[in-house]
Amino acid sequence: MRFTPYRVIAGFMDGKDQHPLIEEAIDMAGSQAELATRCGCAQQHISKLLNREVSITAEMAVKIEKATEGKIPRWRARPDLWAPVSSEAAE
Repeated sequence: MRFTPYRVIAGFMDGKDQHPLIEEAIDMAGSQAELATRCGCAQQHISKLLNREVSITAEMAVKIEKATEGKIPRWRARPDLWAPVSSEAAE
């Protein structure tokens, strides 16, 4: 009998279901742990956001904006709550 790793069964091998905005924030911070520190939350919460197990709240959108020094503005995380500022919309 052949062993199949859980990650393959669960479909995590390609990362296609991961949240691209959270991936970008993690890349900017350097790691999930560092992004969590900057956002004031647990690394496990960042992992859940990344894997779309929880949604990005308005509060977390603001924290991500601050953690990335404005490079990921809150409106990108929650366009239903904020509109882009005109200078940001041109980017």
